[in-house]
Amino acid sequence: MFLSLAYTKPDYAGIFLIDFTTKTITFYSKEKLNSYICMKIRMIIAGKDTPTMSDNNLPAGTIGWIDLTVQDARKIKDFYHQVVGWQPDEVPMGDYADFNMKSPETGQPLAGVCHARGINAALPPYWLIYIVVENLDHSINNCKKLGGKIIVGPKSMEGHGRYAVMQDPAGAYSALFEKS
Repeated sequence: MFLSLAYTKPDYAGIFLIDFTTKTITFYSKEKLNSYICMKIRMIIAGKDTPTMSDNNLPAGTIGWIDLTVQDARKIKDFYHQVVGWQPDEVPMGDYADFNMKSPETGQPLAGVCHARGINAALPPYWLIYIVVENLDHSINNCKKLGGKIIVGPKSMEGHGRYAVMQDPAGAYSALFEKS
């Protein structure tokens, strides 16, 4: 259980976050209250501990999601369940299912394990981070201009936004995600 209290003086302001479970008090000065901390405090108060891409409060530059695309997602989700303890939750994709992998403690989604089918067919078998951007088209243009490549997209994620998978000049893959 958490409680947040605002503290204001003419020359100093901030928020105290009181965690009754761990019996800790943390003070965040207004200088340190960037949008991520504010979002995290709102999520803690709401009983959530992990942001996901569907949370519209994620600021640009934040890693909004991570997933793995493989040929046999069912087998690999079992591997991660046994190795790290994530709890799989099916996500219907028509004639097959992908998986949200959830925290065993909180039940919050932490990552995805997906089949290399449908919109994921062209994705490489890597853990892929989705980086939130303000303007996907602008980021795609900058990627290309600076020597990167767009591997997939841009594509729409119904109800969430749009994304594109890129390869940077060093060969690393990541996805750019614009919220709807």
